[in-house]
Amino acid sequence: MSFKSKLLLFVQNDNTIYQLLLMGLLIASPALHFLCFYNSYDPIWLRLLCSAFCIAALAFSFYNIRFFNIAGQYLTIAAFLVVNNGILLSRNGFEHVYLFSAIAIFIALTLFCKKRWEFVALCVFNLLATVTAYITAPKLYISMNVLVVLLVTFTFIAHVSFLVMMAYKARFKKALNNVIDLNKSLIINDEELRQSGKKLDALINSLNDIIFEFDENKVCLNTWFRRIEGRIVNPETLIGKTLNEVLGDEKAKKFDDAMDYVIKTRQPASITYPSDFGTGQWFVAKITPVFDRDGNYTHRLSASVTDISEQKKYADALKENESLLLEAQSIAKIGNWYFDVPTRETYLSESLYKILEIDSIPDTVGKFEYYLSLIHPDDRETAYAYFTNIQEIGKKAFEHKLITPLGKLKYIKVLKGELLKDEEGNLSRIIGVLQDITEIKLSEKKIKLSQSELVEAQLIAKLGNWNWDITLNKVTWSEEINNIFEIDPTTVNENSIVKFLVKYAHPNDRYILKQHLKDISNITNTSYEYRIITPNGNVKHLSIIVGKLLRRDDGTVRKVIGTIQDITDRKQAELEYQRSENKYKLVLETIKMPAISIDKKGNIIFCNGQMAKTLGYTQDEVMGINWLDRFVPEREREELYQAFIKNSFKA
Repeated sequence: MSFKSKLLLFVQNDNTIYQLLLMGLLIASPALHFLCFYNSYDPIWLRLLCSAFCIAALAFSFYNIRFFNIAGQYLTIAAFLVVNNGILLSRNGFEHVYLFSAIAIFIALTLFCKKRWEFVALCVFNLLATVTAYITAPKLYISMNVLVVLLVTFTFIAHVSFLVMMAYKARFKKALNNVIDLNKSLIINDEELRQSGKKLDALINSLNDIIFEFDENKVCLNTWFRRIEGRIVNPETLIGKTLNEVLGDEKAKKFDDAMDYVIKTRQPASITYPSDFGTGQWFVAKITPVFDRDGNYTHRLSASVTDISEQKKYADALKENESLLLEAQSIAKIGNWYFDVPTRETYLSESLYKILEIDSIPDTVGKFEYYLSLIHPDDRETAYAYFTNIQEIGKKAFEHKLITPLGKLKYIKVLKGELLKDEEGNLSRIIGVLQDITEIKLSEKKIKLSQSELVEAQLIAKLGNWNWDITLNKVTWSEEINNIFEIDPTTVNENSIVKFLVKYAHPNDRYILKQHLKDISNITNTSYEYRIITPNGNVKHLSIIVGKLLRRDDGTVRKVIGTIQDITDRKQAELEYQRSENKYKLVLETIKMPAISIDKKGNIIFCNGQMAKTLGYTQDEVMGINWLDRFVPEREREELYQAFIKNSFKA
């Protein structure tokens, strides 16, 4: 390209023009200082500040970052407007030299405008800066009328220059384009042959495949491939050679077998294989016979090799996900199904076959009919009605019993999924899930049985449990507590366990009970015995146990759990025993014979007055003394001790 053409291209570049304008402003700023400064306010640092903005914008213009480039230009324009047309005009009272300096800067800044809105914005900001300077000026050398005339006149001149510049730029660009088009037409003629070759190379380089051409002797005649770095083997090394010579007999065997098949049958063949060079990649090689335009076999073979590593990875991941899904369905005992309305076909997943304990369904029987045959006779009619009207039934779930071909009874839960419709709004597919809930059902039965046994055990033990939720201010209790208190639960509405217990407490025990349960959050002794009077007038002895206090994070009690037991029978037995013991002691005290009672360890637990007198002690002193150690001779002590242990006393 000639120097003139290069110069035209250089000048045509808008960025270059802006760079020239910035360099002009860079020089003009300090130059104006020396031209204007004379007993006036014109600090050099303000001029250098404008020059600094010019340098920054000039630096940004050499980088292809549009934001910083434009921002640099806008900041430079703003700096010159503020300094020249604002600060210096104001401080110097619009002296003529500074006024014409500001006008010159304004007209120069209009050269940066490429669009009409940029010019309008520049005029507005210039007007704002000038008016602000006029208002804030300490002293003025021109009147307002003169200022208005100058602003209008020079804005008009700037606008005319802007229009002239835009027209010139358009004409210049058009002329420049004509020159460039002429140069291009000359270059194209010179490049046509070279471009055709480049297009062929570009076409080949756009292919991801490596293409080989073989003859029937399996010798590579040519190869086409995209030239990239990092290939383990350059495909061009195969030209003029067979695959056996490059790869070895063992690795080349799969390709030889495929080419033998293509030569023999003249039908295409493909093979999928991992990289023969240990890279971990996977490839597919498609080998086809080559025919000419007339369909005649040319005794040539073409082989395209494609890297399918990504597809292989996705396929393996899909297979793994399917395996995980099947495993999850197996663990959850879930199987999916769908019914295709147009084809009337039913699909059952592999996991669903496992739930039904079958390997396959006979071809002579439809899948839906076969499934209905497995449903328990008690549920078959209901299940048939549900499945045949499933698209209309609002119920999402349905449960039924099923008997597998192996004779096992199972409980099945059917979940209806999404109803898919075609473009016309007609139902096209029904999707759903089946779940084996046999274990859940059996667990529910066990729970019910356990609850029944618990109720029975509580009834036998006359033991009931209660639960006081302080947060909800609600008390709940088991049925046995109703039996103990002889109350109708529908007539009781207590929100505090303390109030409930005190309500039926015996008058003589009511105060003690209140004191024990006064502050239940700090309760120490969790077991109490007291009496109640039932609505039927029966007096009963109860044992209340505060079993557990559930607290919040701040330590306050939110729930109290405990039990109540009717111990009336035990208390009556204790009283009877105490009466009998008192009678026994009274008899022994009245007779004139020594008498004592000792426990199984030999400790004295009762001693009448006659025996205490005989031993030389008072009755209180004798109590708790070991009879064997204190009063039995040592030679007889062991024998008597063994008799105690074996309970083998003889008369």
